[in-house]
Amino acid sequence: MVNIRNVFSLLFKVTLGEGQLSYREVLMMDFGLYSLGLVLGFAIVRWLTENIKFHIRTNSIWLHHWIIAFILMIPLFYFDIDHPLIWGAMTGTALEGLGRKNWSIRRK
Repeated sequence: MVNIRNVFSLLFKVTLGEGQLSYREVLMMDFGLYSLGLVLGFAIVRWLTENIKFHIRTNSIWLHHWIIAFILMIPLFYFDIDHPLIWGAMTGTALEGLGRKNWSIRRK
């Protein structure tokens, strides 16, 4: 059973040691945080895109939110930021946009 102390420890990436979580427990918690981030990212972005008309576009280019999520993933990967909640949220954001029919970057 996972308690609050263990969740707090995982969020701040403490090292494994005696009396702390096993590698399997850490891996499962990382998967859980990634899944939570994915669902939250997807749901929040879906709500935002349906209710708030915020766009990054010019007369010729439209940056969809899945493109923005991908662009944000590049420095996360480069700087070795590996928090599963962040990666889950970025993945959820990208997946929400990829499910839509208009992928075009060029505006017509």
